[in-house]
Amino acid sequence: SVMFLRLFSIRLGTTILLFNVALLAAAAVLFSVERALYTLIFIFISSNITEIVVTGLNQRKTDLIISSRWEDISKEIMEQIQRGVTIIPSKGAYTMKEENVLYTIISFNELPPLKRIIREIDPDAIMVVNNTLEVMGYRIGNQPHW
Repeated sequence: SVMFLRLFSIRLGTTILLFNVALLAAAAVLFSVERALYTLIFIFISSNITEIVVTGLNQRKTDLIISSRWEDISKEIMEQIQRGVTIIPSKGAYTMKEENVLYTIISFNELPPLKRIIREIDPDAIMVVNNTLEVMGYRIGNQPHW
């Protein structure tokens, strides 16, 4: 599993699941299909738990924030959470209004303070949070560097 992770960038939980499903397919021929299905459910749950344990604490979140008060929000993110913010010029397709979208990468633990900052400054802001599988680069924390 670790070899597949390094060679093909396939996550650990996924490789364990694939190996177990291959073994389960062979076992289904020898044993009952009902037992194989119960085992498949257990394998699926255990591989997801493994993935959460391995990457859960280090997983990063990418956030897009759309707000007319983008300057205040970006300032508070940099001061309170101490994360960088990228300002992306954009234009709304419906209103054709020029806007700035904020883009930042945070850890799982930094999400509640980010939500609080946005809620306090601009309750009408739009925030999109994405789980990010891998972040590499300088100043990102304990992620691998290039």
